[in-house]
Amino acid sequence: MPPSLAGYAVLSIVMGWGGASRQLSDSAVTLRGLLAAITDSAAGGSGATHWVLALPQPQLLQGHRVGRLPISGVTRSWSRLDRFYVEARGTLSTDADGLPVLNVTGMKEVQPDGLARGEVSTSFSQRVALSLFVLPRTFRWRDAAGEPSGVGPVVVFSLNNHGQALLTLEFTSKDYACFQVQKQNASLVWEYARQVNQPTDQMKVTLPQFVREMLALPENAAPSPGKYRVRAGLCGYREYQLEAEFEVLG
Repeated sequence: MPPSLAGYAVLSIVMGWGGASRQLSDSAVTLRGLLAAITDSAAGGSGATHWVLALPQPQLLQGHRVGRLPISGVTRSWSRLDRFYVEARGTLSTDADGLPVLNVTGMKEVQPDGLARGEVSTSFSQRVALSLFVLPRTFRWRDAAGEPSGVGPVVVFSLNNHGQALLTLEFTSKDYACFQVQKQNASLVWEYARQVNQPTDQMKVTLPQFVREMLALPENAAPSPGKYRVRAGLCGYREYQLEAEFEVLG
């Protein structure tokens, strides 16, 4: 039987934070970002799951600059939105260290700006929906003083199989999720591939019903100001790839 591919990236690498912040009041708030369940699996960890909201831009909450906001009150129905871009409503409180926590009272999936969609129909009974977005779409690597802003883009590619059978594909190498970044009107292409942890050079891989791959782009992927195009999807299968755009400000 072909190996089954989990296809999830850990959100702990999603973004660094710094630079300019938005001030929000300390009462009821509505925030948008990537929802993620983080499991305390480090040595000596409890194995407990903690929920966070990764914000597209850092915001000033209760006097603290926040990029990843801890969340309490996530119900089972909302947990299905793990690694989705959501709108969360609730009130702010503080934890034992005085850091802000969002006590969530409502949550729903929302579409990020610049979302690209696609669809592949492999048979009458199988339909695979694709999506791709970059968060944030506009940013600066450096602040006014020339220091790192701490804000960089994350590429989020999703594949959702609505068919009755699992999707099995043959790859020519261990590379399965490919990312390419190219500046408009330029020839240089930055590339990265996420690999399947298998010992063979050629393999068939059975994908789960839902795959979400997230990649935090390094500065050398888009080093100069301008508009960029990113292509992401399954390696070697152009029909399972999409394009989106983002801009680096000077």
